[in-house]
Amino acid sequence: TAGPPETPLGVSLRLECDEDSWAKLTADGETVFSGLIRRGETRSFQAREGFRLTLGNAGGVRVTVDGRALDRLGGTGEVVRDLSLPAGASSARG
Repeated sequence: TAGPPETPLGVSLRLECDEDSWAKLTADGETVFSGLIRRGETRSFQAREGFRLTLGNAGGVRVTVDGRALDRLGGTGEVVRDLSLPAGASSARG
């Protein structure tokens, strides 16, 4: 039987929606979420190395990385695509 899950050493990311927004999130190159997040919802994710985030309504979503709230990623209705988080994360590919 598996023991309790180990505390992840990687990166944590939380999305909190003030307005409905479509979102796509990849963690370590694998898609972990793709769809609509509704106003009032909070979603949390873990990755070993980092995330890539696409939002359909950047102004409606608050993003927190490793417990630090980021500035809004854009305005209401603004689309942001393939944003690397955390910002300083170096891509293993390249």
